[in-house]
Amino acid sequence: MLILFIMKTTLRQCENLTDTILSQKLGISIETVHDLIKILHDEHIVQYKYSFICPKCNETGTIEEDEIEKNIFCNFCGCVLDVETICQSATIRYMLDKDSFFEYVRENYRKELSTVEKGQEISSRKVIDFRSNKNEKLKGEQIVEKKKNRLFISHSSKDVEYIRTFIEFFESIGMSTESIFCSSVEGYKIKWGEDIFDYLSSEFNNDENNLIVLFMLSDNYYSSVACLNEMGATWVLKKEYRSILLPGFEFKKIEGAINPNKIAIKLDKEKDMRYSLTDVRKQMAEWFDLENIEEQRWDRIRDKFIESVEKIRAEQEK
Repeated sequence: MLILFIMKTTLRQCENLTDTILSQKLGISIETVHDLIKILHDEHIVQYKYSFICPKCNETGTIEEDEIEKNIFCNFCGCVLDVETICQSATIRYMLDKDSFFEYVRENYRKELSTVEKGQEISSRKVIDFRSNKNEKLKGEQIVEKKKNRLFISHSSKDVEYIRTFIEFFESIGMSTESIFCSSVEGYKIKWGEDIFDYLSSEFNNDENNLIVLFMLSDNYYSSVACLNEMGATWVLKKEYRSILLPGFEFKKIEGAINPNKIAIKLDKEKDMRYSLTDVRKQMAEWFDLENIEEQRWDRIRDKFIESVEKIRAEQEK
């Protein structure tokens, strides 16, 4: 996807993008690349760069978009160039300004949140909407019938103790190893030697699976560029998501691409956690076709989870 690709692309590479590169890296058609570039160009995020062969000396030259209106001379033989003719036969490359791109993405998040807060219907996203999930509105049982669901736990590595506790909880209610992945817990981590951005990109764009993202929100999460990138990719590709607020993180701190009006779960008071965990269990059972759990066993699973969370919180508050 575009956000992950731009994150890992160097400034030099961003100044030499081509139709072929974008098509291969993003897994989209050349026609879709052209549509995407037009939008980014209209937003002044992308400029065109023309590579040409001088008709007099046969040397390769380059003209940037803002130079087209000027008198152009060949850097090698000094001849005057007919810019219009040169550009018609030139190879076009794209220069993408990374700062402008991410500012544009952040601005779109703010617009989206403002729209949601006003209770208005969200209009179609302008950019990076080229590879959206065909099932835009996930409905638990319907999705299970059509595609395999996978749960991606998006979290900060600094919160790994809480994440381990959640993994144990999901295992206890019957979720399989294959249905979950994250970046920090053994057995669920991205494989050794894998490029994390490439792996996430393939998972987010995998048409064979329905990716469901679980945001583990905390101050650590919002301090992580990688986490915010995952959040952005989730919004851009319209993936289904749920949010859990780790201990110490308040609802008023929720920002970015997350809809603040979408119900989230807060790991705070024990009584509230009991009700919330029951909701989590029911949601996962629908998505992953889990077997029913006998109530006494469920009580033990839930109580063990709450005890573990409280223990981690107490250790961190020392």
